[in-house]
Amino acid sequence: MKSSSKDLCKYFCRKCQNFIYYNEACELIYKKIYPDYYKVYYNKYEFDKKTEGKKEVNQKQYDNLYRQLYNNGLCGVNKQRNDFLNKDNINNILLFLNKGSIQCNKCNNIHMWYMK
Repeated sequence: MKSSSKDLCKYFCRKCQNFIYYNEACELIYKKIYPDYYKVYYNKYEFDKKTEGKKEVNQKQYDNLYRQLYNNGLCGVNKQRNDFLNKDNINNILLFLNKGSIQCNKCNNIHMWYMK
């Protein structure tokens, strides 16, 4: 059985050998599935009260929807924390990367992901 090291959970592109970690794969999948929400929800400073930035209208609604998607969704923080050691979940992420037409950040090829 594999140990729970962050380095063991890498997804590689077959063409350029660029790799991404599990967390980055979740971000790419979330961006592909929810493109409208990704801009608002995945900006880690969006809801930070200390930073001065753009303030969206109805942030509470956005925040509630964000929490629902992330608590029940594919790549939520709680889901990731609970399922990190579950090999089926790691393989499901690989399946979503390949079947979901998610491009490599470096060479922009699709369906080229594999796991070492």
